[in-house]
Amino acid sequence: MIGAAGDMMTARETEVLDLVGAAGGIASAEQVLSWAMNAVPGDICIYGRATMLPPGHAGARRVRELAAEGLASMLAQVRQPDGRFAYRALRLRGVAPDLGEQTLTLRRQGGSSLSAEGERGDDEAASEMRLVMVVLRGAARAGRPCPSNAEIARRCGLKDADRARYRIRQLRDAALIRVETVAAEPRRVVTIVNSGKRTGVSG
Repeated sequence: MIGAAGDMMTARETEVLDLVGAAGGIASAEQVLSWAMNAVPGDICIYGRATMLPPGHAGARRVRELAAEGLASMLAQVRQPDGRFAYRALRLRGVAPDLGEQTLTLRRQGGSSLSAEGERGDDEAASEMRLVMVVLRGAARAGRPCPSNAEIARRCGLKDADRARYRIRQLRDAALIRVETVAAEPRRVVTIVNSGKRTGVSG
């Protein structure tokens, strides 16, 4: 089990779990999440062996989500003798991933649903909105100030601050978050509707 933030590793060597084996490929989102739920801080997983990560792969997205929430770190790639790269993630100190929003569903105009897992609709948009939600939820849970649009874009791998602003507006329109303009920095407070938790202000 994963301990609370600040737990120390005792009498245990770092475990390296190979999720893909010698055959290679990219681990599924479920494999990555299972590793994160059962790993302890300091454990490493190999979640891919490939010449490059396929764009939009669900397993790679899950690793980025864990990194955005501060639960894992994406380590430097290691080149293998066969020319492929080993893609690795390090489990950081922190609580277990929140499963309460694994089935985050966003509503479009007309009522059709857009799943964060890309089951319907625009996979890229759903993935980006989920990543932004992870960042906002992490800040709200810790009571930290809401990151700037530029910081959210950087942490989520979005094109620019405008893209982050647009995704936040979509989350607001979907009634998943509330956004208030305030006088104190960073000029806005975001409330996660599902939990009621709010981002803080500086000072």
